[in-house]
Amino acid sequence: MARILLLEPFFGGSHRAFAEGLARSSRHKFELLTAPGRFWRWRMRGAAIDFARRARAIDPPDLLFASSMLSLAEFLGLAPDGFRTAPRVLYFHENQLTYPLPENERRDLHVVLTEIASALAANRILFNSEHHRRELLAALPGFLRALPDRKPTGIAERFRALSSVLSPGIDFASLGTPRKRERRRGEQPVLLWNHRWEHDKGRDLLLDLLHGLERRRVRFRLIVTGAPRGARTDLFEDLPRAAGGILAHVGFARTRAAYARLLARADLVVSTARHEFFGISVLEAIHAGAFPLLPKKLSYPEILPPLIFEACYYESPEELLDRAEQYLREGPPPVPGLREAAAPFAWPTVARRFDALFDELLGERASGSVIGTRCG
Repeated sequence: MARILLLEPFFGGSHRAFAEGLARSSRHKFELLTAPGRFWRWRMRGAAIDFARRARAIDPPDLLFASSMLSLAEFLGLAPDGFRTAPRVLYFHENQLTYPLPENERRDLHVVLTEIASALAANRILFNSEHHRRELLAALPGFLRALPDRKPTGIAERFRALSSVLSPGIDFASLGTPRKRERRRGEQPVLLWNHRWEHDKGRDLLLDLLHGLERRRVRFRLIVTGAPRGARTDLFEDLPRAAGGILAHVGFARTRAAYARLLARADLVVSTARHEFFGISVLEAIHAGAFPLLPKKLSYPEILPPLIFEACYYESPEELLDRAEQYLREGPPPVPGLREAAAPFAWPTVARRFDALFDELLGERASGSVIGTRCG
């Protein structure tokens, strides 16, 4: 059993759930070095100094596992010598080069360069989906060409050579045992929207869908929940007026148990996302028994292959409205294996994949052949 130090400067939301789930499910011994999940830009710029200071009170680990929110290169430069000899894994939950910005906001190129430097300091680079990996690899050359001079070379090639995909695990056990949903006569179906309250999750498309279903006189109840990354509760201030009497719940579920109760009520879960690096909330809803209706793009086809789960996808706002109306009126079509498709993302299964990677790196270290230690 190895000692692994997990470095997470943004210890909140899905980042916290990932760190705790991996530490709990791995057969290796984890120690977590964290900071509260707020002020994300300051965490990227300042956490390395704080973490390096705190590392002086920790014995050097056998392996370092860092979130891309950490400036890993700075941490290694400031930390005690023993930390620099451990194999280093960098995990991208998101990246700051392709993450979509709100209107009128300029991209902070400093944090993009922080992530690039962190990748140069890592032995392995992990992404939560192949869609995420491809998107960043496609964007890197253009970003590097736009630099004024002394442009670094070999960056995209290094990302490609050292990167792979390992999805996050999901704590399905805390959501309880899913039950077969049987509506009583006259009971209206429930539509669920359970995503971060951010501009990239398609709030406007959701409101358009609700207005379209209202025009077609479709009867249903609506649950809107999710963890707002930046407490953007203003995005749904107008929802009670827009949704009228169909609104069964709007707001953040304060506990996992409360969230599980909301999922258990849903018949149909809808994503209107314009951007999604993975899709935990959809998998949670599928596990709970909801039928998904998803855009046929982003990371979703990796979760549910469209050739098998074609009925779960839409390719335009018009098709979203048509399928939502059909499924709410008639019930979703029978699709064998839907809940089983979510099962491989449970933490006990996912942790074995991470442990295999850790064992590989630890074996390479023991043999003196850890790859990726040179910055190119």
